[in-house]
Amino acid sequence: MQAPSEKDAFGGEVAQGGAAITTGGASPLGGSSANAGNAGELSLGGANGWGGAGSGGLSAGRSSVEAGTAGLDAGLLAHFAFDEVTGSVATDNVSGQNARYVGSCTHPAGPLGQAVGLRNMAAASVDWVELPQGLLVDLTSTTFAVWVRVLSTARSGSRLLDFSSTPGEQLYFVPDEINSETSLSGGHLVGTHGGRTFVELWSTKSLTDKAWHHVGISWSRSNVTLYVDGESAAASDAVAAAPRDLGRTEHNWVGRALDDVLIGLYAEVDDLRIYDRALSAADMRALFSAQAPP
Repeated sequence: MQAPSEKDAFGGEVAQGGAAITTGGASPLGGSSANAGNAGELSLGGANGWGGAGSGGLSAGRSSVEAGTAGLDAGLLAHFAFDEVTGSVATDNVSGQNARYVGSCTHPAGPLGQAVGLRNMAAASVDWVELPQGLLVDLTSTTFAVWVRVLSTARSGSRLLDFSSTPGEQLYFVPDEINSETSLSGGHLVGTHGGRTFVELWSTKSLTDKAWHHVGISWSRSNVTLYVDGESAAASDAVAAAPRDLGRTEHNWVGRALDDVLIGLYAEVDDLRIYDRALSAADMRALFSAQAPP
């Protein structure tokens, strides 16, 4: 199967599925929530994507947690909820610099409403999300936060996130990687600048159990920390590159690698957040706690 052209029109139709979400207002995190009288509740419209039956809402006990996370919207540069059920546009709820769905992306239920399903079976990516170009160009620090449910253990090396100008200027995260030379395996974060690696982190926590996991990458010029499910999984204080040093990244993707050098992702992805600041460990725990199932 041939990968679709990157020049496909943004208005092109793609095959998508999933049930519409019913909401009553905006949550403190920018997602959909019930009305103020039922703070913390969220209609998931059937199966909730966590392996159990769908619920009319998240537990009321989470309302106090969510109320305390309103400050986490500070510095939010882009927010892709992936709640669309038709069309090819993935809406950015912050700046309006929308992304697009490429291929035959689906929209199953996720931890926060709908998610996007990337069902890549071929050698290269057929389904992916193309994010706006130049997202990092002015940033001295940033944070990526996203939910992922990896559905295949046979596609080691496929990338969840890839922000690239060239192979020598990029940051990417692989949820399932195996290094035959070092015997390292697990989640793998790599950044290169000027053709040299400025960060390489491994998380040994499994992301291939077909459950939803929250991945956070907090990046400043002096530190990069990889978080899994709200906790630090690996960190480096020997970082010599800031996000803007990568230049105007023309290739910002969910589920695809630069130049299709690796196989595409077979997974479901939900609620991608990009900040113009490096979230602290306390911020990441709060974000995970507010969004995780009860």
